[in-house]
Amino acid sequence: MPVTVVDILRELIAIPSVNPRLASANDPSVGEQRLTDWLLDFFKRAGWRTATQPVHPERANVIALLPGGRGDTLLWEAHQDTVSAEGMSIDPFAATDREGCVHGRGACDVKGSMAAMLT
Repeated sequence: MPVTVVDILRELIAIPSVNPRLASANDPSVGEQRLTDWLLDFFKRAGWRTATQPVHPERANVIALLPGGRGDTLLWEAHQDTVSAEGMSIDPFAATDREGCVHGRGACDVKGSMAAMLT
């Protein structure tokens, strides 16, 4: 299981999750199901209860319940989709380091925030 926020961010970027409405139909990076599957596996390995809420075919919300705490409820929300990677001059899913920053599709919106939440 990834141990740092950067490890998790790299894994998230490497999973294409382009919104189907924002790319051509034959784009292999379309759809969030791969990311949904990764999240469900991450939560299972962490021992968290999960649920999914279908939204459209191959597109679902993922809910994870963490044990513990004082009984308070916190909701952390992040979307799974990214915009199209078409026309990018770098490999959008390589999660490359450049000058101390991780670059790739979704690094800032929203996979970076998701990685912080998961850490």
